[in-house]
Amino acid sequence: MQNKGLIFWIAIVIALSCIYQLSFTVVTRIEEGYARDYARAAVQNYEQSDEYAAVDEFNKKFKSDSVYTEREKFFLDSMSSENVFFAFTYKECKEKELNLGLDLRGGMNVMLEVSVVDIVKALANQQTSPPFDAALAAAVQRYNTSGGEFVSLLGEAWNELAPGRSLADEFSYELQYVRKTAGSLSNAEVLSILREDSESAIANSFNVLRNRIDRFGVTQPNIQRLANSGRILVELPGIKEPERVRKLLQGTASLEFWTTYENGELYKALTEANNLIKEMQLAETPAEDDTSAAASDDLFSQLAQTDTSTAASQSGQRDYPLFMALNPAVLQNNSLAPGACIGRAHYRDTAKIGAWLRMPQIQALFPRDFIPMWSVKPMKEDKSGTIYELIAIKNTADGKAPLDGGVVSDARKAFSNSGSPEIDMTMNSEGARIWARLTGENIDRCVAIVLDGAVYSYPRVNQEITGGRSQITGNFTIPEADDLANVLKSGKLPAPARIVQEAVVGPSLGQESINAGLLSFFIAFLLVLVYMLFFYNGAGVAANVALITNVLFLFGTLASFGAVLTLPGIAGIVLTLGMAVDANVIIYERIKEELRAGKSLRLAISDGYRNAYSAIIDGNLTTIITGIVLFSFGSGPIQGFATTLVIGIITSMFTSIFVTRLLFESQLNRGKMISFYNRLTRDFLAYTKVDFMTLRKTSYVISIAIAVISLSFVFTKGFTYGVDFTGGRTYTVRFDRDASTNDVREAVLAELESGATEVKQYGGGSQVKITTTYMIENASDSVDNLVVGKLYRALKPFFASDITHTEFISTLENPNGIISSDFVGPTIANDIKRDAVIAVIIALLAIFLYIAGRFRNFYWGAGGVIGLVFCTVFTIGFFSIFSGVLPFSLDVDQTFIAAVLTIIGYAINDAVVIFDRIREYRTLYPKRELFINVNEALNSTLGRTFNTGGTTLVVLIAIAIFGGEVIRGFAVALVVGILASIYATLFVSTPIVYDLYSRKSKQNDKSK
Repeated sequence: MQNKGLIFWIAIVIALSCIYQLSFTVVTRIEEGYARDYARAAVQNYEQSDEYAAVDEFNKKFKSDSVYTEREKFFLDSMSSENVFFAFTYKECKEKELNLGLDLRGGMNVMLEVSVVDIVKALANQQTSPPFDAALAAAVQRYNTSGGEFVSLLGEAWNELAPGRSLADEFSYELQYVRKTAGSLSNAEVLSILREDSESAIANSFNVLRNRIDRFGVTQPNIQRLANSGRILVELPGIKEPERVRKLLQGTASLEFWTTYENGELYKALTEANNLIKEMQLAETPAEDDTSAAASDDLFSQLAQTDTSTAASQSGQRDYPLFMALNPAVLQNNSLAPGACIGRAHYRDTAKIGAWLRMPQIQALFPRDFIPMWSVKPMKEDKSGTIYELIAIKNTADGKAPLDGGVVSDARKAFSNSGSPEIDMTMNSEGARIWARLTGENIDRCVAIVLDGAVYSYPRVNQEITGGRSQITGNFTIPEADDLANVLKSGKLPAPARIVQEAVVGPSLGQESINAGLLSFFIAFLLVLVYMLFFYNGAGVAANVALITNVLFLFGTLASFGAVLTLPGIAGIVLTLGMAVDANVIIYERIKEELRAGKSLRLAISDGYRNAYSAIIDGNLTTIITGIVLFSFGSGPIQGFATTLVIGIITSMFTSIFVTRLLFESQLNRGKMISFYNRLTRDFLAYTKVDFMTLRKTSYVISIAIAVISLSFVFTKGFTYGVDFTGGRTYTVRFDRDASTNDVREAVLAELESGATEVKQYGGGSQVKITTTYMIENASDSVDNLVVGKLYRALKPFFASDITHTEFISTLENPNGIISSDFVGPTIANDIKRDAVIAVIIALLAIFLYIAGRFRNFYWGAGGVIGLVFCTVFTIGFFSIFSGVLPFSLDVDQTFIAAVLTIIGYAINDAVVIFDRIREYRTLYPKRELFINVNEALNSTLGRTFNTGGTTLVVLIAIAIFGGEVIRGFAVALVVGILASIYATLFVSTPIVYDLYSRKSKQNDKSK
């Protein structure tokens, strides 16, 4: 072995570097342990205090948890600038530690999409022609179904629906007054401007979101803009309030100041609206004799009645339909209340009231500039938290607010004299001038402060306000005040950003994933070590040392590159353990062959390594190709799997080839013997004489039958698709006792009456996974809350102990209730399906080109790819046949596609080893019949095929049994695929290569 001294020192340097990188993770774990101890001590002291004794029983746990969280954060914040590891502070160590994915540590993963449609509409000044509206609708439909760049799709739709018309006419205001362009512009130039403005708006949205997140105070947040799209990926570990995050990310921060109507100015119009609604309802309902007590002619007396009988209620609904839903703003003496509030309503009635007030005949009763807006929060006086105020906004001639948030130069949380949180806001000079004029013209009237279409407060102006300083009040909590100040300071989003994909994982589920992943890792690791020791005796020790070194290199490399370790990433590491010994198996089997040929131990080792290099390199490069494809087309955890797989393959090649060789050279130089077998494994599969080529026609029939059966199930029964492919919302719910899946399904279906809904057991009798497409087109917070509320009502009876709505939805606080959730919008689902198909096609094409080029003939590539197609068809057929039959999830989702691509990489690895041996035999025995060379190659590599498959299957079975429910389907797919790959290599790929060559030989003979 040449340069072994250099290789030895390279290995030492890499090992020390990996230990150094991993030491930061150890240090941060120690410091976080100290923080937990400190927080526990603080909680114990608090629970012994008089303050804790005064807290009611319902809130004691909440208070203790708050103290724990606050004290833990205080300790870590205090250590952030302290040196804890040589010259490194805790904060610096945290930045260098091995990052855990959200599926392991808990948190929130959100993909937002900036609405290019809204950007285009804004550039058109919201004034467009019918042809443009039709083109815009067509472009939206195409974008939702096939993806692509929206502005280009708009251009295509415009040319089809309005041929010959100038697109510049639709954007005349933007082009003439904002950009001040001279002359007429072609449609292509207009589209270029739209593309430029859209790109600028998306970039600004990214910066605004990044500023908001930076101020949110999350440890190690990750925000990145996805290439060639308006999508932004946000990862927030340890988030405990998902709803707060959704509001923070989706709020456009459209702050506006509006003048208002007084309640008394609109009461007459409200009364007329009530009478008109009454007439419309009476016209729709047949007249009936009124057998109830006569209703009072006095509206206020009617509303103040304490008689809640059915008759009285029906009478009120008939005579005062509007005012029974919208309680007029009156004082206790039945006089109209001053101010801009014209009524109060229960949240369930707000939609109905809004629909009434939007009717043209009702709008005609009010001033033309009247705009009703609801308060952002329930009334402070309302203890039930269900009553909202309706505020009368006075519109302007151009429809724009007299003053907006663009003038805000600073905003910060403050406290009023009463101690309530508020926002202290500073305006720039232009804003201060307009604010002074606006307040001066509205003394003794209210000015409404509106954010994102909801009224936060409507203070009465007592005098002209100069200097540009003002306060926003609105019954805020401290976190809400922090968030609002953050949003105002960060700036307004140029366009709405809506959530199109979301995943929330609770820390309890994350810890369970860590435990399951580590358990499967250690069991698989131990099994591989034992396997190699059993089969290869003393040489197995060297392989195990290389395997341990590989694990060190792999984790160290992940830490140094800042890669994120996910649960599929752990599966990738575990799978790498099985595949890492493949190189050793190839080498050891070659060495055993050289020893059987009568060579000395040193020469056998030298020749064994030299002859194994090409098969090792080819096999691992094909696996790396599939890993790169996975990383390119996958997302989140799938990219984590691809990262660990590729890094693991690279490090395993180094350790398997060089570390073991160094150990062997050291032993040989000291005159020690090395054993590559024991009595049981010495001639294992060494002298087989299976006539594979004679069996090939039978194997073709069997293979075609398997493919036909698999495809028939795929096209008839289909699959159980995961939410990645269908779009929808998925909730994993844990009960405090076992629950019948059928009973749970019936209860959920009764609540979610529309949309496809699936309920299945997930990881034990006390846990279910609920997937629904109910109102999937709407990704707003209100719909999320609506779905969760329906699930709570449906599932509450299945808990042994009483669970509150707050406990049920506190994903990151409680062991029971919703422990994880996912949302995938229909657009993202279409993109994922498209990318999955593209990924598989690209992987197959890339492998075909590599094998054809490497072996200088497309026959090898064709045989390899046909074998891969068989493996893929067999695996998807298995998932179709046994979906709903086996007692665990066999969903087809992104993880399944990752498994298919991994199978493709593994299967071609198998084939390459045999192809390489055939090529070698054709070189050594050029005059021997190809039939014999192929049979000999297959038989001589059976030991390697069995041992590599055996070690990998042992690892995968460990993952399937101990790795947890989340990756069990992934492991099962790999087990099925690897079994299929072993069969395909022996009975599909190699026979096809033989037949192609035989056919070519016959054609050459005929031509002669």
